[in-house]
Amino acid sequence: MSEKYSFSTIGETDFYLKDEAMDATHLLIININAPSNLPTILGAEIAQPTKEGRIVGYMTSKHVLTTPHRVLSESNPMWTIFKYENTLLVMVDSPPSISNNPNVNRNEWLFNYPPARDIVMRFAHLERIGALSTYALNRLFTEQKPLPTKCAVVQGSDFGEEQKEESLQSIWSWLPVQIAHLIGVNSALYLMPPEVAKGRHNDERVEIEPACFDEMVKLLRKDGFKIPRGAAKKAQGIYTGLTTEAIERIKELLGAQQQETVSNTGAMYQ
Repeated sequence: MSEKYSFSTIGETDFYLKDEAMDATHLLIININAPSNLPTILGAEIAQPTKEGRIVGYMTSKHVLTTPHRVLSESNPMWTIFKYENTLLVMVDSPPSISNNPNVNRNEWLFNYPPARDIVMRFAHLERIGALSTYALNRLFTEQKPLPTKCAVVQGSDFGEEQKEESLQSIWSWLPVQIAHLIGVNSALYLMPPEVAKGRHNDERVEIEPACFDEMVKLLRKDGFKIPRGAAKKAQGIYTGLTTEAIERIKELLGAQQQETVSNTGAMYQ
């Protein structure tokens, strides 16, 4: 018997949800196309997509960039909504870009704002809405600053406060948090230090520092998010496993830090 999903449209976004999604109290948003892999790695361990029953819904919009089905064996091209106990997790598959080109910035806002707004409005009844990100884009600051080494939580009510550490964030990091705050939902942006590597560009002996998964899991749990036992440890294992692709990514990061033009081009480390 096929599973049944209830349908609703909020703004310009369609939601298909199972009944199991309705008793959630927390929502965490992760942009899987962010300039750092860390939120996605941790998000995958929270979502545990291979576990039966973890997928509780899908969402799509005319603004959402997806790959159309070419053969029927391909997976659902909509954005998937997962659930672990009280926590819903949306893995955003969107290509936001940050550039000095005004047209690019305009398109980023036009295509990402509607679904970011609609997700918040669809789940405005929840106790808390959060977004998980890193300080990776801080590398784009014109005046280079040391990257933070500890995780941080910036409450939606604290955006713009002078005492908060300055950080450059994409739309999918800050916008849902701010919208949630404006409509009266507790919200926060959860920030991790990005990938940190030891070595030089084109040096085969690249080593990476352990990520702060354990610290971030503790902060999320403190705010009521439910995280599977061992998620931080498993995420750390995946991260330090260093596949060939991961090593090449670290080398790219190291090389990008040495380029004087990086801060002026607005290129993203992807």
